[in-house]
Amino acid sequence: MALDLRVTALRLGGLSCLWALWLPGCLVNTTLYEDRKAALRDDDGDGRSEEQGDCDDADPDVAPGLVEVCDAKDNDCNGQVDDAPADTVVFYADGDGDGFGNAATALDSCSPPEGFVSEAGDCDDSDAGVSPEAAERCDGQDNDCDGDIDEVSAIDATAWYLDTDGDGYGDAATALTACAPPDDRYVAAAGDCDDEEDTTHPEAPELCDGLDNDCDGEADEAPTTGGGSYYRDADGDGHGDPIDSRCTPAEGYVSQGGDCDDSTDQVHPGRAEVCNDGLDNNCNGSADGCAWDPSIDMLAGLMLEGDELDVLGSGGLLADLDGDGEQEVVIGANNAPAPGSETRTGLVYGFRTPIDPGWSTDDADWVFSGGRGGFGEHSNAWGGMLAAVDLNADGYLDLVGSTEGADAGTLEAAGGAWLFLGPMSAGTRDSGDVDWIVE
Repeated sequence: MALDLRVTALRLGGLSCLWALWLPGCLVNTTLYEDRKAALRDDDGDGRSEEQGDCDDADPDVAPGLVEVCDAKDNDCNGQVDDAPADTVVFYADGDGDGFGNAATALDSCSPPEGFVSEAGDCDDSDAGVSPEAAERCDGQDNDCDGDIDEVSAIDATAWYLDTDGDGYGDAATALTACAPPDDRYVAAAGDCDDEEDTTHPEAPELCDGLDNDCDGEADEAPTTGGGSYYRDADGDGHGDPIDSRCTPAEGYVSQGGDCDDSTDQVHPGRAEVCNDGLDNNCNGSADGCAWDPSIDMLAGLMLEGDELDVLGSGGLLADLDGDGEQEVVIGANNAPAPGSETRTGLVYGFRTPIDPGWSTDDADWVFSGGRGGFGEHSNAWGGMLAAVDLNADGYLDLVGSTEGADAGTLEAAGGAWLFLGPMSAGTRDSGDVDWIVE
C-alpha cells in the first residue's frame, strides 16, 4: 500500500510537517501556513505580535502594555481610546474671555472643552481687565493679580510733589509716583523754586521784593503782575494800568495806578463821572452814576434858598458843562423870574465844584433863562426837567431841558424842549441863545 501522508502544521512554533517532507505524498497547507507565520511576526517592531494581542501591528504606538496617551488611539489595546491618558493637560474655565482661567475650575483633558483655557491665575474671572498679564491701573483693583492694589507700577500713576509752603506747587526734587498723594502735603504740580515761600511759584505775580516770585529765573523783572510800584500809562492821564507794572521807573510808567481803562484819558480814579457816555469815568465800578446825590462831598453843606415862588430844585443833575473833565452842579428853578424881569419864565443855575456852603444863586457860574424869544415872556416852567447827553457824539455833554411853556400870544400851555450844545462856557444864556428848540 502506497503511503500517502498529509501533515498540517498545527502547533505554534512547530516544524509543521517539514520532518516528513521526505515522505511520499506529504503535502503542506501553504495558506494556513502563511497566516500562522504572519500572526507570529511583529510587523511594527513594538515587541508584540498579533498572536500576542497587538491590536494594530502596523502602529508601533499600539500594543498591550503600552501607556495610554492623548493621540486618539487605543494605545494599550484595552478597547478604549484616550482613556485615562498619561499626558492630559489641565484646563481652566475662562469666564471673562481674557485668556486666563480660574484655578478652582481645573479639569484634566486631552483637549480643552469650550470656554476653557490652559492658563490659570485669573483673580477675577468676571472682569476681562483683570489677569496676570493685565497692566496695573489706579482703579482700586488688583489688575495684574499680583496680590497688590494700585501699586506704584500702575501705568496711570501720578507724580506727586511735597508742597511745604502750601501754595499749590511742590519741589520737583521731592517727586514720588503713586495712584494717590501720600498725604495732604503733596500736590500734582511741580516747579516751586522756593518751597519755603508761598509768594513764590510758577503762577505767582512778580513782586518788587527781591525774589523770583514767578520762578522764571529772574527777580523783580518787568512787567510785574499788579505787584509793581510803577504802572504803564498808555493814555497819559496820570494813572496807569494796575496789571502792567514794574519795580523801577521807566518812560511811560507812572507811580499812580488804578486806571480801569488805560485806552482813554476820560477814565481814571478821581475823574468826574460823565452822564450817559457809557464809561466808568471815575473807576468806581459803575458807569453813568449821575443821579442827584446831595450827600457827595462837592455838595456837602450847600443850602440854596430862593424866592418862595421860584420852585428852586425843580430839576437837578451833575454834568461837565464846559468839557474840562470836572462835574458841575446844575439846578432848575422852573418859576424863577428872568434876569432883570419880573416875568417868571424859569431859570437853570450851574455851579462849579467844589461847592462853597455859603453860596447862593447869585454865585452861579451859568444861568440859563427862559426869557427873551423862543417861548416868549410868559411862564414857561423852564428847567422843570433836565438831562445831560452827548447828542451830537462830539465827546461833550449837551444840556437838554423841558418847559411847560405858555404860548406868548394865547397864554395856553403848549409845552416844549430846548438844547444847548456843549461845551458851554460860563455865563448867562436865555431862550434866544438855544441851539435847538421845539414848541
